[in-house]
Amino acid sequence: MKYKMLVCDYDGTLKPFEKAKVPLKTRRAIARFKKAGGIFVICTGREYKSIKQHLAHLHYEGDLLCLQGSVCIRDERELFTTTLDHETTLLVLKTAEEDGLVPQLYDTKDYYAAFKNPQTDAYGVYTQTTPLYLNQKISDYAKEKNFCANKILIHCPEEEALSYTIKLQNLCGEKVEAMQSGPTFSEVASSKAGKGNGVKTLAEHYGISLEEVVCVGDATNDLSMLKVAGLGVAMENAMPQLKEVADYICPTVNKCGVAHLINLILKDKI
Repeated sequence: MKYKMLVCDYDGTLKPFEKAKVPLKTRRAIARFKKAGGIFVICTGREYKSIKQHLAHLHYEGDLLCLQGSVCIRDERELFTTTLDHETTLLVLKTAEEDGLVPQLYDTKDYYAAFKNPQTDAYGVYTQTTPLYLNQKISDYAKEKNFCANKILIHCPEEEALSYTIKLQNLCGEKVEAMQSGPTFSEVASSKAGKGNGVKTLAEHYGISLEEVVCVGDATNDLSMLKVAGLGVAMENAMPQLKEVADYICPTVNKCGVAHLINLILKDKI
């Protein structure tokens, strides 16, 4: 088998957004890949306590890359973690506040919002998590706590999410990786984090060449890992920017595209 490690985004790649679970066809394909000796890794923007709820139906064991690759969890422990510096954390939060947008602040344990709001409430329902509402400006809280964020998520109008992501990248420069993780989500993590760097670290740990790694995603937060992989794969339902850099485009998440890809890998047809 040419490819030894398969790294997949979760929402929109393994699991359809409107479904509660990964389709059975995809789960069975993952099991075949692992039985053949492959290493399967989920790499998600979600925090650990959010993705953890989905592991049982996948019979998932192994490493998890969470919070846009800024933390790796192994056996309930942090293998590594990378944060934004304090000054950049404050800059992003204050910019979002001044622009009238709703930011969420993350560390490896929890996520925070300033005040109760519809966007964070809806996000909590979707991810089945409970945000910590601070009842104060989130930038003030971050300043008081000398907070260094693993990531910051900002809720944006759908028509502005991409341009706002570009704005944040230009504002913060090379210290950050700004990415659009969903239609209305603009996110910022350290440039030393990101899914691509997380994949590099894990591949090195397992003694696997990046040429032997396949990475699969659907949004621009997956760009960095597709670029470092020996085979970068975009879902048919992926954002156009991801398809532009992909080596291969597999069927949509609703058509179990990852299962299709695994069948090709197992037969050495890709």
